[in-house]
Amino acid sequence: MEENITTIRSMKSRTQLGPLQREVMQCLWNERETTVRRVNDCIRKKRPIAYTTVLTVMTRLYRQGLLSREKQGRVFLYSPLVSKGELARSILRETLRSLTQRFGIDAVAAFVQEIEDLPETKLRKLLKKLSRKQ
Repeated sequence: MEENITTIRSMKSRTQLGPLQREVMQCLWNERETTVRRVNDCIRKKRPIAYTTVLTVMTRLYRQGLLSREKQGRVFLYSPLVSKGELARSILRETLRSLTQRFGIDAVAAFVQEIEDLPETKLRKLLKKLSRKQ
C-alpha cells in the first residue's frame, strides 16, 4: 500500500483526471488486467470512441504511474497500480492542501459545511466509516 501511495504522489497531474481518463480507469478497476482493445470495447458500450484514442490515454496513464503494463505476445496487458479509493484519497488530500494554502481555514470550513449538507443516508455512511477508524 505504501508503494501505491508513492506511485500516486509521483503522478504528473495528481489533482485531476479528465472524463475519459476516469472512464478508462473505471474499466481497468472492473477488469483488473486487460488490453487496450477490451477497454475500448468497454467504453464503446456507452459511446463511440477510436481505438487510438484509448491507446493514447492508457499510454499517458502508464507514464503517469497509474497503470502497469506487461507485454504478452503482440499486446500489452494493463493493470491499475492504485485502487479507486487510493486515487480518490490522494486527489482529495492534494486538493485540500492546495485550497488551504490559497484560502486558509476558510477552505476547511467550506469543506466541513459541504459534509454537513450531505443527505442523511450518505452522512450516516460517512460517520460509520469514521467511527471504524477510531
